[in-house]
Amino acid sequence: MTFNILKATTLTFALLLICAQSSAKIYKWVDSDGQTHFSQEKPAHLKIKSTNNKKINTASLKSFLYPFGSAAILKESKKAYCNKKAALRLLQNKITMKKRELRKYKKKYAIRESNYQPENRIYRQKRLLEQEISLDKSRLTKKSDKERFLSAMRKKCLALEKSKIINKEIYDIGHSGYKRVFKKEDRKYIGYIGIGISKYYSRQHARNKWNAWNRKTNQKKYTRVEKEYLNGFNVLLMDDNASFAVGFILLNDMLIEIQFGSDRFVEFKQLQYFLKRYTRWLAARL
Repeated sequence: MTFNILKATTLTFALLLICAQSSAKIYKWVDSDGQTHFSQEKPAHLKIKSTNNKKINTASLKSFLYPFGSAAILKESKKAYCNKKAALRLLQNKITMKKRELRKYKKKYAIRESNYQPENRIYRQKRLLEQEISLDKSRLTKKSDKERFLSAMRKKCLALEKSKIINKEIYDIGHSGYKRVFKKEDRKYIGYIGIGISKYYSRQHARNKWNAWNRKTNQKKYTRVEKEYLNGFNVLLMDDNASFAVGFILLNDMLIEIQFGSDRFVEFKQLQYFLKRYTRWLAARL
């Protein structure tokens, strides 16, 4: 009887020890001879790689987008270029967004529906929005216009494949999103922020595109070009007559493009400030 109790106690202790060991953190490291080892204790003066490290889901490009939440609106994507239903759905979403923008524009400037509309900047912008909505509706309903639209989308898809791009997503950042990044007095000059994320077949293909933007022949139309190294990332900043600014971030097999625009002007330092915060967030996430 005593032997059986002792045996049961020993077995229970062994099971508890195994459970405790299985929940412990395991470290993977390589010694100077190239041999791989695993240990529960953190090895000193050696390259450490924990098997419990959190991995980022690289399948979703949005996981690399600055966390604007619902303020980040998908504008274009390769999935839409290469899929008929997705392309038409994206077109329908554009119509909805433009209608919403038109209502806000009318409310902002107290525009009333009437036969007489004075020819000034406000009414020209209103008429332009109405024309865009009408054109998109025609692409959605009229057979010939729909075919031309889908053909153009297929050409975009082929162009992306030729550029060795696996996936691409472009987002518009709404005012409620970028107002979190800037101080109140800084953001009033920002007309819009757009972020495009392109994933390539390899690091080399992404770097080739980076090098293409970095060539002087592609920089001639910009008034100011600066290359920086921010929080471990290669960053290229370009300014176009102070009304348009763009930045490129090289991230392994991806290239992230940020565009700033405004009806008035965009200060170059605003783009620099944004990219410093963005790359800091990327570095912490990776």
